[in-house]
Amino acid sequence: MFIIICRYKTARYMTPLDSAKDASADVLLDQEALIGRMLAADPERQKYTGLLAPIMILCQKARADAEADRKSADRVALRAIADAPALIRTLSASGIPAIYLSQCSDRIALTIAQCAAAYALATWEWKSGITLLGEAMRFADGGEAKEIIEREIAAAKKNKTQLDGLTPIRELPSPSTTDGIGLRLCGASGRDPETKSYLATYCFVLFLIPVVPIRRYRVIRNEYQYALLGRAPLRIFDMLLPPIIWGSIVAGIHWLLYAS
Repeated sequence: MFIIICRYKTARYMTPLDSAKDASADVLLDQEALIGRMLAADPERQKYTGLLAPIMILCQKARADAEADRKSADRVALRAIADAPALIRTLSASGIPAIYLSQCSDRIALTIAQCAAAYALATWEWKSGITLLGEAMRFADGGEAKEIIEREIAAAKKNKTQLDGLTPIRELPSPSTTDGIGLRLCGASGRDPETKSYLATYCFVLFLIPVVPIRRYRVIRNEYQYALLGRAPLRIFDMLLPPIIWGSIVAGIHWLLYAS
């Protein structure tokens, strides 16, 4: 028997907000290092360290809580939004140099932005994520922090446009057929020129003909690899197509056998 094996690799698509969130995380680390260097060179560092501690603790705890439970990161962001103004007022009233106050404001802003991005990416609640990012912008003081949050807002809006109507992928499919029998992504509808993606139905196939529709995905295909943007609901058409195809085949075979 001649066996033909066809396999495809699947991977999750890195959305614009994924990339923007990674960039803001890098800046937060740079800020930590910068504040550390500033304090090390400042003769009054002991006094300033005590003043900065509550904000540093707030930001570190918020980021840790958001990473521990990303689906609840919106509540973490809201707590930080509620607690931060009082801490900033206390710091401002202490007479601390403006550079420290600016750095702390940016740190709070980027922390809230991190929580907002984590929540949006975990739940695909893009509208809520965009609202929280707007709140983060209110705390930003420096140009770099504002620019990063603006990029995150733009990325979240782009995600909302590209992934509208989709849900996160919990388990990657494994398309694979042997002699035309197995699992395969079939069809191509709803093409999006910007992402070069389309909607395909993941089916069990017999002789490469769909038999059972399982799920539907928005995909970007590149040779033998699929990048999956998200999961879409099955259509009635997806349910009806296999019986129509197989009914037509059976009817055709029946006609060939009995017409002669």
